[in-house]
Amino acid sequence: MNIPKIISCLSISLLFSGCALSGKIAKKESSTPEMKQVLEIGEIKPDIAVEDNKSLTSVPVPLEESPVIALEAPPKKFNFTGYDMQHVRTVNHNPFEDSDTLCIFFNEDFCFPLPGAKAISQYMTSSRRSHTGVDLKTFAGDTIRAVFPGVVRMSQTYGGYGKVVVIRHYNGLETVYSHNSKNLVHIGDCVTSGQPIALTGRTGRATTEHVHFEVRIMGEHVNPNKFFDFAKEEPCQRVVYLLKRPNNSYAFKKPDELRKSSKQNSWTAAASAKSDKAVETSQASSATSSEVKEYKVQKGDTLYAIARKYNTTLDNLCKLNNITLNKVLQVGMKLRVR
Repeated sequence: MNIPKIISCLSISLLFSGCALSGKIAKKESSTPEMKQVLEIGEIKPDIAVEDNKSLTSVPVPLEESPVIALEAPPKKFNFTGYDMQHVRTVNHNPFEDSDTLCIFFNEDFCFPLPGAKAISQYMTSSRRSHTGVDLKTFAGDTIRAVFPGVVRMSQTYGGYGKVVVIRHYNGLETVYSHNSKNLVHIGDCVTSGQPIALTGRTGRATTEHVHFEVRIMGEHVNPNKFFDFAKEEPCQRVVYLLKRPNNSYAFKKPDELRKSSKQNSWTAAASAKSDKAVETSQASSATSSEVKEYKVQKGDTLYAIARKYNTTLDNLCKLNNITLNKVLQVGMKLRVR
């Protein structure tokens, strides 16, 4: 046995192992300062789920890059019953719970349900024939879009409606889209205006590919032509008013109709006077007053709350500050209220 030769081999092996180990240690130590720097500077908050196409990626967000925001009019949470999710008509929706006057604004949040469509059948209610919506036609498989932001209440096949989507909107209305060849949304989905929700078809009781479009208030269908000009594909008015009346009913009024009080009963006349006074006060203060008053946004503020606080309208508040109703309010920002 050649002992010197064995000792020499062992020495060489230990030498190479020591070099490799020192290299790993050096590499680990070289990465340590960088890691320490990230932990010290970033002050990483808990991971926030960010949607990236179909996957959810966990992304750490530094505290310095996440400003506090006073969200504008947070979306309402709707509680749908089993009946709500299975029927077009519902008895569980009362948009007048918070106020006796419902103001529906048409702004950037509005989208025509089927751009480029032609109205082939109008809304009508008569003893001989009833048609609860407006039929719009382009071509088979065209994209149907949500008119306003809201939450999908129903998405299924339903008798003569065929495949139907019903959306409850934050402004108090509900819209119905039926005879679809395919529904693209599901119950509980939050949708934005203009978002694709279905494709045109002829399912149910239909003779051609189109979308049957309805507007419903408190579960009952109303004439969509009171809201939309289907020839121009735009709203009829910038704002419309729904005034609550006794016996779970309401009065539909356009701004100019609020001033017609000759044939109104005492309740409607009082509501008109109140609405007119608010509008006139807002217009007078913005037109004649030279005093400029600003409000500093607090946490939790909304444009609606600020407008009510200073006895003005949302429309006037937006004009004074050159903003839209979708403006995200940041805590500390100043808004002109007069």
